[in-house]
Formats: sequence, structure tokens, C-alpha cells
Amino acid sequence: MGSDSKGTKRLHEDDGDAHERDEGANVQPLDVISMQQLLESMGADKFEPRVVAQLQEFVHRYVTEILVDTQEYSMYADKQTIDPDDIRLAISSRLNHHYAQVPPREKTPNTPRLGDATGFGSTIRGDAARPPIHPRIEGSRNKKYARRPIPININSNM
Repeated sequence: MGSDSKGTKRLHEDDGDAHERDEGANVQPLDVISMQQLLESMGADKFEPRVVAQLQEFVHRYVTEILVDTQEYSMYADKQTIDPDDIRLAISSRLNHHYAQVPPREKTPNTPRLGDATGFGSTIRGDAARPPIHPRIEGSRNKKYARRPIPININSNM
């Protein structure tokens, strides 16, 4: 019963002698082993076991959400099966709308780096450009919350 007609074992079956070989105690699932190999390939040699569990949970949730979105896109297009275009659409939609994308360093040359003297904690100067005030905020209900209009300096010679 534990094997097919050719006499080979299936993946989840053993010969019943695992306790004799003492292999049953240290057997890890393939998902755990591949996640550990992934972490080690990225240079993380030391990590706690719960990191692997957290990454597995994230991957499972992400893949499940992608597949649900893919199924919805396929149903919206009145298709009977899911095709790779639906999967690509679901992935690109999730990447564009759910996760923040950091701009490359080449496009942000004037932003201070960590450790600079002009870090993010510095106060805003009084002559800095501020967004214009929305006219509805100036209503009587919001008088105490509305800012006073400030002149906006459009000239770039500061």
C-alpha cells in the first residue's frame, strides 16, 4: 500500500525504518531549507529560526493575494482559465499600488544621506516654499486650524 506498482516510494512515505536510522528528528521541510538557502545566498549567515517562519508567512500571503487578484482579473475578462497575462497584471498592479518604490540614488542627488549635517531632523526655514492654502479650510468651522496665507517665493535665487 505504501508504494505504487513499480515498487518506488512516494515523497511522503518511508520504509518504516526512520526511527532506526535516526532521521526523523532532524528532517526539515523543503520550504524551510530553500528559505535558509535564500537567506544565506543574500549574505545573511546568522538569523533566528523565526525569521524563516516570518518569510514563509509573507511569501504565502503574497502568493495567495496575487492568485486571488489573478482570478478576479480572469473572471472580469470572461475567461475560463487563468493565463500568464493575468498573473503579470496582478503582480504589476500590486507592485504599483501596494508597495512603496524607492527612487534610485541618481535621481535624488540633493537629499541628505544618513550621517550628513543637514539631516532630516532639521527645522523648516521660514522662507521655504509651502503648498497653497485650500479655500475651504478658511471657513468659519476651521478657523483655528487654518494657516494664514504666506507669500510663496517663486524665484529660485535664495
